[in-house]
Amino acid sequence: MMANFHSNFTPSSYIEFARFRLRILTLFLLIFVMDSLYSQDYLFYNQTQSSIFELHLANSGCSCDFEPVCAFNNGIDLFYTPDGALLSFEAPTMGSIGMYQYDLLVCDTTLYYGFDPSQIPPPLYFTYYVSVGNGIVYAMKWSSQGIDQVWELNMNTGIITSLGNTGFNPWSDLALFNGEVYYYTLEPGISGIVHLDPSDPSNSTLVVNIPPIFLFGGLTASPYCNTLLGAVRDITTDERFFALISLIDGAVTKVCSFQFNMFGMASMFEFAEPADCENTLDLDCNDSSGATGADYNSSIVSCAMRQALVADEDVRMFYDDWISEMTIRVTGFVPDGLDEIIDITGNIPGVDVDGQGTDILTLSNAGGAKSTDFIDALHLVRYMNTALNPTAGPRTIEVQFTTASGGMSNVAIAYIQVNELPPLEVDLGPDQIICEGSSAFFDAGSFPGGMYQWSSGHMTQTITTVDDGQYIVTVSDATHCPGTDTAEVVTIPLISVALTGDVVICDNQSATLTLNTDAPFPITVEIQADPGSPFVFDVVVGNYSFTDLPQQNTTYTISSVTPSMEACITVTDAEQAIDVFPSYVDWYDVEICEGDSVWLGFYWETEAGEYENTFNTIHGCDSVVTTTITILPAVMLQVQEDTCDASAVGYISQPLTIRMDVRQW
Repeated sequence: MMANFHSNFTPSSYIEFARFRLRILTLFLLIFVMDSLYSQDYLFYNQTQSSIFELHLANSGCSCDFEPVCAFNNGIDLFYTPDGALLSFEAPTMGSIGMYQYDLLVCDTTLYYGFDPSQIPPPLYFTYYVSVGNGIVYAMKWSSQGIDQVWELNMNTGIITSLGNTGFNPWSDLALFNGEVYYYTLEPGISGIVHLDPSDPSNSTLVVNIPPIFLFGGLTASPYCNTLLGAVRDITTDERFFALISLIDGAVTKVCSFQFNMFGMASMFEFAEPADCENTLDLDCNDSSGATGADYNSSIVSCAMRQALVADEDVRMFYDDWISEMTIRVTGFVPDGLDEIIDITGNIPGVDVDGQGTDILTLSNAGGAKSTDFIDALHLVRYMNTALNPTAGPRTIEVQFTTASGGMSNVAIAYIQVNELPPLEVDLGPDQIICEGSSAFFDAGSFPGGMYQWSSGHMTQTITTVDDGQYIVTVSDATHCPGTDTAEVVTIPLISVALTGDVVICDNQSATLTLNTDAPFPITVEIQADPGSPFVFDVVVGNYSFTDLPQQNTTYTISSVTPSMEACITVTDAEQAIDVFPSYVDWYDVEICEGDSVWLGFYWETEAGEYENTFNTIHGCDSVVTTTITILPAVMLQVQEDTCDASAVGYISQPLTIRMDVRQW
C-alpha cells in the first residue's frame, strides 16, 4: 500500500504533501505553545529581577512556588485573552502603541493590535487591564493620579471609549472572575474589593472590606469558589506574600511569601467555568503532619504534655456565605470521660466561645467575624486530658463549620495519640480514726526530686492534721506520671469512765459504787468483783450507782466498756477496793456489892440488871456490849481491940470487898 501510495504521486502531489506536512507541523507547534501557556498557573512581573515569573499553587492553595520564565526590562502589566494570548499595553519610543503579545518560548514580543495614539488619553498608557473576550479590554489608570475612570479598548474597531467613573480609585489589577470584573481600591476611609459594572461604572460597589494594612500589587482569579488570588504587602511588617482573598467576607489568607517587588498578575483561570461552591475545611492544608485529605495528625499527649493542637497553621476554608458557627468535639474512644475536654487559650474579637472545658466547644460569630478570625480562634483551641495518668490510645477531634445560609462543611478530624507513662506509687496507708483532741499523721513516701501537693495546701512529704476530712496527695517528678492516694480522717468522741464509791464498810453493811461517765450516748460496762461475780450494766448514761454486800475485802475492776457509738474510751479510775471490817457483839456478867457501881462506857451503874451499850470500832463499825449486873449483899463486921498507943485510940471504918460463897456457917 505504501508503494502504491508513492507511485501515484505526481510532482504537484509532492508539493501538496509538503504543504500538508507544514500545516501539521504548524498545528502541533501551536498546540505545544498553547499547552505551555495553559500549563502555567499564574504569571506576574518581578520588578526587582525585571522578569516574568511563573507561579504555581499547590495543595488546594496551601502552598506555592515560583520561577523565572523570561527577562524583560520594561515594567509590564500582563493579562490574558480568552484564546490564550498573553498581552500588555505598551507605548514604545520606537514602534506602534498598542497591545503586544509575549512569546514565552522565545522571550520576545510582537505587536498584537495597534491603536491610534489620538485615541489614547494622556499620558499615553493605562495601568490595569482585563480582557473580557470578543476583542474587548477594560482599562484603568493608577489611583495616585486620583483617576477612577474606566475605558473600553476595542481591538475590533480600534476605538478607545471612556465608560465613566466608578467612585473607587484602583490600586491593583483588574481581574475577571466568574464573568465579573473586580479590583482593589485604597483611599482614605475605604479599603476593599470593588465589583466593577462596565455597563454603568457609577453602579460599581464595594464588595468586601480589606484591612488597610494590606496593599495589593496584583489580583486575578483563582480556581476556588468566591476566591481571588492576590499579591499582598503587609505595611506593618513589610511582609510580602501571595494570598487568597474571599469575596464573601474579605478574609486574606496567606499562601506563600516572596522577597521582591512585583506587580501585575495574569491567569487563564479568569476564563474558567465557575467552580462548584462547596463548604470545605482542611485542618492541614499541605499535609505536613502526615495526615491526608482534610485531616491533621497532632502531637502526642501524656501526663508530661497534657494538651495538643487541633489544627495545623495552614488551615483552609472555602465557603458559600459568612461563617456562623464552628464546633470542635471529642468523639469516639474517650476512656478518660470528663477528663477529656476541649479548651481555648485566649479569645478572638467577634468570636464567642461556648462549652469551654467540656467535650464540645462551639465558636459563634458575634458579628463581623471573618473566616480568618475563626481560623485564629481554632489555633487557640486545645484538646486537654486532665486525668492523672491518661489512658493510652488514639483520640479523634471532629471540626466542622456552618455558614449563615445553613450550609455545612465536611467533618475534618484531628488525630491525637495519647501515651500512658508509668506512675509513681503513692500509699498513705489506711484511713485514720483519731480520738477527739489527738492528731493524724500521713507520710506520702520519699521520691527523689518529687513535688508534693496535698488537698490541704501543704507541699511537704508528711503532714499532721487534727481536722476531719479527706486528704489527697499528688506526687510528681520529671520522669513519671503523677501518683496519688487518698486517706480520710475521722474524729470520734473521747469519753471517760471511772469507778468510785465506798472504800471501807463494816461486815454488816452494803457497799455503794458509782460509774461516772461523760458519754453523751449509752455505754455498757462490765465490772469484775474479786472475790465475787461480775456485774454487767447496760445503757449507762451519766452517773450510775449500784450496791453490793461484800463479806470480806473486795476489789471491783472495770473489765470492759462498750459504747453504743464509735468512741475513744479513757478509764480514769478502773479499780475500787473496799475493805470490810468486822462488827462486835459481846456479853458480860458483873457482880458488885451493894452500894458499889460499874462503868458501862458512858456512865456508872449501881443497879442490878442487863444493860446493852453500842460502841464504834476504830473503823467505825458497831460494837454491842450487853452487861448483866448482879448486886451482892453487904456484911458489917466489927473488931474491937485494945492498944497502948494513945494516938491510935478511936473509931476506924474501912470498906472491904469480900466475895463470899453462900455456905453454912
